[in-house]
Amino acid sequence: MEFSIRDISSVQDFADLIDSCSHDVYVESVSGDRLNLKSTLTRFAFMTKLASGQRNSDFRLFFSNTDDEKKVRSYMSTV
Repeated sequence: MEFSIRDISSVQDFADLIDSCSHDVYVESVSGDRLNLKSTLTRFAFMTKLASGQRNSDFRLFFSNTDDEKKVRSYMSTV
């Protein structure tokens, strides 16, 4: 299960959303880097990539759980 990231308007809201997911959530860059966003350290690395100017569209999210995917899709459709 995957989808591309659109705009993340609030980094803190996005981090809280990922924290609320019950299973692993991965982000993959166009260069193939895959990070587990449930880890605080790797989430920080991802946010650093965003802050360095990489576009949100350069990343895709992958989910281990369908309910988590639905939750994040719902959030992303409102931002």
